Amino acid sequence: MEEHAQADQHPQVEIERQQKRERRFQALVERLNEFLKDREPKLGSNGKEIQSNAVEAFASQDHENLKPMLEGAKKTPSPSEKMKPGFKANN
Repeated sequence: MEEHAQADQHPQVEIERQQKRERRFQALVERLNEFLKDREPKLGSNGKEIQSNAVEAFASQDHENLKPMLEGAKKTPSPSEKMKPGFKANN
């Protein structure tokens, strides 16, 4: 709570923290891309590429992902009326 109260009183501090997190995240992405650049995909027994979970590469809490997810959701068109579930009351 105290950290949030201080951030409210000094918004620049929170901006600097966010910028630091973004720089750290960008460095991790660059490191991951560098690692993947020279690697061939691993293929499973079915001949398809094996997908792996790269969560550890991002080293973030879910709350840090909320804002980018919401921004992405705002850009995504809403489903058409035909795709929305319809419920009928039983009379």
